[in-house]
Amino acid sequence: MDASGGNLDLPSLALVGRQAELEELERWLLQDHARLITLRDFGGAGKTRLALELADRVRRSGSVKSGPLR
Repeated sequence: MDASGGNLDLPSLALVGRQAELEELERWLLQDHARLITLRDFGGAGKTRLALELADRVRRSGSVKSGPLR
């Protein structure tokens, strides 16, 4: 784990064209009753990349209420 408190291995390229999805997922994740969000789509659609970006974004914002992301 690095000094920032995270150990996410993010690709060096920016995530392009998924800003609306990121914002919606972040809203869902930060709701008190949200415990699990499942991303479903075809293989190669970018689910893992989107999830990593979401986790990093929430970690950096300090918005995680229930504990560290693992």
